[in-house]
Amino acid sequence: MPLKDDWRCFSLGYSQGGAVALAVQRYIEQNGLSDQLHFRGTMCGDGPYDLIATLRYYLDDDGTSYDVTTVHRQDQVTLPIVLPMIMNGMIVGTPAMSQHQLDEYFEQSFLDTGVMDWLNSKTMSNDDINKAWLSQIDNGTATVGEKSYPAPQNMSEMFFKQEVPGTIWGTQTVAWARLDKIFTSGFYNYLKNTANSSNAPAATGDAYEDMRYALESNNVCTGWEPQHRIQFAHSKGDMIVPYGNYLAFRDAHPDGEGNMYRIDNTFSDSDHLKSGTAFLMGLGTNFFDYFQWIDAAIPTGIKTMVDVRGPKSDVWYTIDGRRVSGKPTQKGLYIVNGKKVVIK
Repeated sequence: MPLKDDWRCFSLGYSQGGAVALAVQRYIEQNGLSDQLHFRGTMCGDGPYDLIATLRYYLDDDGTSYDVTTVHRQDQVTLPIVLPMIMNGMIVGTPAMSQHQLDEYFEQSFLDTGVMDWLNSKTMSNDDINKAWLSQIDNGTATVGEKSYPAPQNMSEMFFKQEVPGTIWGTQTVAWARLDKIFTSGFYNYLKNTANSSNAPAATGDAYEDMRYALESNNVCTGWEPQHRIQFAHSKGDMIVPYGNYLAFRDAHPDGEGNMYRIDNTFSDSDHLKSGTAFLMGLGTNFFDYFQWIDAAIPTGIKTMVDVRGPKSDVWYTIDGRRVSGKPTQKGLYIVNGKKVVIK
């Protein structure tokens, strides 16, 4: 099917997809693709735009950050799978990290739960891995496929069970982890010392400095100024990807709020997974205003801009949507300027 003449594209995503959506906008703008793609802007939901800000929340939050009350406490991670997933990604994807291994950051007992086997299989969901950890807590072992994974002796020190609201209804039991038990003591103490984040990050060959450098290099908040509008949606009650990620972007672009970007922090007050449901369900209904606000902007910093919003006249299509070169001469039913026309 052909595109309409007034087509335009948006970048949008939630969670990791939210950070990717923002990175896509940055790439489009920095590579001069805005006109070619008829790009209008981005819609981001609860994305990890600043991984250091996310870690700081895990380390420091006492359940009262951002003027909301949650059950999170200092040194807890409410979705433990995110940490090995992110940090393994840094090792695989950042050249400065190629000399390092996960056991420089995580206690061997945490890795012995089987977490990397489960991640690398790419067949287990977050819920599957949560159930495996719960089985290790309750039964001393987890069976995944045909393999058994005995719980490490200090399983109860690393993990504890927590009752949280379900994604749709009721409550569910989840496994939370203690950072001071799953991180090595050296890496944990490095992160807790805020003085270590006061200087500009650099790749030095030191495992901890290199990890911080890798995390900072994946920050999509800094190093560019958006030329198209961005609609952020972020729940202040998110304990997995905290609201501080939006604040990091705001602080990096203090003059653009309300014009080049804006925030809706009222669409949900729930944790990450439940907010994701609200975000995705809202795209086709109450979030229509998001698209309108983004589309109404005049992009900045672009030397040549084609107005893609106004429909072109006298463009003919067959009734099944195929574009016709010029006014058709064959008999039939056609569409032109949004109206049906019969050629006899």
